[in-house]
Amino acid sequence: MKNTSLRLSKPQEKLLFFVAGLWVVVQAVVISDLTVSLLSLAFIVISGVLLFNSRSLLDPRVLFTSFFALYSTWYPLRVIFSPSLILPVDHGDLAVSVNHSLVGVFSYLVVCNLLISKGDEFFSCASYESRRKSFLSENIIALIFGSIVLIMITLLYSSGASSKQELVSEAKGINSYTVFAFLIVINYFIFRVVRSENFFRGDLPVFLIFLVSFFYMILAGERDIVFRVILIVLVIQTDKRRNASFWFVFLLCVAAAFIAPLSQVFKAVLISGGFDIAVIYNGLGFLFNNEFISASRNVYSVIYFGVEHSFGYLYTDVLRAFIPSIFFDSSLMSTGKWFDDVYRPENGFSGTSGWGFGYVAQGYLLGSYFGVIVVLSIVATVNSWLFILRGKSIYWFVFYVLALLTSIYCIRADVANLFSQTFKVGGLSVIMFYLFHVLLNKRNCS
Repeated sequence: MKNTSLRLSKPQEKLLFFVAGLWVVVQAVVISDLTVSLLSLAFIVISGVLLFNSRSLLDPRVLFTSFFALYSTWYPLRVIFSPSLILPVDHGDLAVSVNHSLVGVFSYLVVCNLLISKGDEFFSCASYESRRKSFLSENIIALIFGSIVLIMITLLYSSGASSKQELVSEAKGINSYTVFAFLIVINYFIFRVVRSENFFRGDLPVFLIFLVSFFYMILAGERDIVFRVILIVLVIQTDKRRNASFWFVFLLCVAAAFIAPLSQVFKAVLISGGFDIAVIYNGLGFLFNNEFISASRNVYSVIYFGVEHSFGYLYTDVLRAFIPSIFFDSSLMSTGKWFDDVYRPENGFSGTSGWGFGYVAQGYLLGSYFGVIVVLSIVATVNSWLFILRGKSIYWFVFYVLALLTSIYCIRADVANLFSQTFKVGGLSVIMFYLFHVLLNKRNCS
């Protein structure tokens, strides 16, 4: 007997998502109620993960949108559950800010669906597995930049700073060099994890890189490196095993929501001399007072205080991303820097640390909902294009992993950071590994 069960094809699923999603987005924007907006954003993200999850966290429609949902809802949830805030509260503007994030994530998923075909989903990095986990050229680069990391960490430890703020102000150059060198070492980390059939079995370099990244967090308070290392392991292993179900993704987001504030206890503990355990006893404020509030708080602030819309913000960010800053006048700054140095002081909510910015906030600066569609479509195009190319070689694969994690990190930054870290740092570092490998091979053959 013929199987008559209803099963939609991929194009049909994409069409259904577009039609139903568009209806949900329009209704949320028209109603403009905070609860409706939050539920609508959750519906779009959950629908995207359920429909387009190829059981790999590497799919740009899975991990990115899940973290985007956290960044887009955490400040509104803090207003609801733990209203100890710097900014004045206007629930109408808060609903509008969530609606901009809703339009952004919907646009992102639609563009990804237009560019990614069913065949692009099936490739697995398991095809890159090899008994040889790294080549001589890669070992040399890792040794050079790993040594730089250790030297810089030693200098940071002996700087005499007693807090992360002091470290940033007194040893900013050293800290920047450490982060840059660490990002090169992370390339090497990805190569080894990808090639390894089971890296848990005594891969000393992988273990050492994780150990040093954790040490760097408790020394300098920089959690981004250790979180990238953990996410790299997760995305590669789920891509090989195809075990990233919806519930796996859900539990990962729940874990991230708790680990982010909990990790603040360990920030810069080696130089401060103690654990900041006071944050744990702050009730729900503990859960909702971390970097996940940054992006949604920033877009709310520009909506609440107002701003003149201009696509010049995007033009400036693209220039700064690809052209060295020495060629620019100091007044030409990225949108993130403009927000911290100009906008916040002008509106009376400046502080001792930067707030980042965000894709949605930048889109709002360009032109409200239309600007958000433009910015998130750019992010979706970059992620989808590199996702499609990841099967061409292990170098393209490493480049894509770096780009995906960078796009997630920049949810609370801006397009300048996205392009700069993706192409200038990530792209050039992968090219360096490739060219050095080719040159060393030619020399050995001659």
